[in-house]
Amino acid sequence: MLSDSTIPRVATSPTGAGPPARVIANRYREIGPLGSGLCGQTVRCFDIHEGDEVAVKLIDTLGGRIGQWDEARYLRQLTDPHILPIRNALEDLGQLILVTEIAEGGTVDDRLQQDNGLFPLEAIDWVRLAV
Repeated sequence: MLSDSTIPRVATSPTGAGPPARVIANRYREIGPLGSGLCGQTVRCFDIHEGDEVAVKLIDTLGGRIGQWDEARYLRQLTDPHILPIRNALEDLGQLILVTEIAEGGTVDDRLQQDNGLFPLEAIDWVRLAV
């Protein structure tokens, strides 16, 4: 296991040029963007404490679309192989943060954009699994 002293809190970009990587909540060193949506943006980060990569969602609560911790509560109640479990939920300097594992398989949109697309029977199977 890696200790805090073996991993720098702020790292330079891989090429050595550019601004240093952002460290979120004094624990998650940003690697790059994963995506964004209605309720915030998600970035790939290195978890300095546990020594692996995670997805860190920075929740936007300004629109009042959901309660501050509703998303975390809802996700904790759902257990399914297709739903990423929450590893951490915290607030840092007023920013609400959810941490999950990284979904390496891509998104449904990625799949639809591929040459083969999504076959109807696959879509039916996905829906059956979801209910």
